[in-house]
Amino acid sequence: MDELLAVFGLYDEEELAEYIRQPEHQTDPLVQELIVLTAMLSEG
Repeated sequence: MDELLAVFGLYDEEELAEYIRQPEHQTDPLVQELIVLTAMLSEG
């Protein structure tokens, strides 16, 4: 997960969550992919 955060230049999960919550970022394909990956990771 840390590598993923580093790609986005974000270094903690709260910062990342805040970034994802912003509507203008939700149409970004990278953010959409990140949402999918995070969901997969949280499912274990």
